[in-house]
Amino acid sequence: MERRKTLPTQDAHPGMIVAKDVRDRSGRLLIPAGAPLKEKHLRVLKIWGITSLSVRDPSGAAAHQAPADGDGEIHPATDAQARAEAVLREVFRHADLEHPPMGTLFRLAVERLSRRLEQA
Repeated sequence: MERRKTLPTQDAHPGMIVAKDVRDRSGRLLIPAGAPLKEKHLRVLKIWGITSLSVRDPSGAAAHQAPADGDGEIHPATDAQARAEAVLREVFRHADLEHPPMGTLFRLAVERLSRRLEQA
């Protein structure tokens, strides 16, 4: 299970990985889980009055991301993994990925699809 921590939005900074979908009061998705925070995300959070968010704990995220490159952004470990996660986030959009069985199913689906994409 991935480690995460909840922190005040004002303490968030670009490059942190969102651990749980960030939604506004009406449930509209603002930032999906797994997205690296960018400056524009921080502005959106402030505009929508989001006071806290859940991010991956760096000690738990090392296996899922590569080091930051020259542009200061953190990129997924592989392009295939990023594509697989993007496709499957849409498939699992109504699922509660915080529920352990659903989170496990999502993770396994991402691993399987990314292997298939790497082979193609």
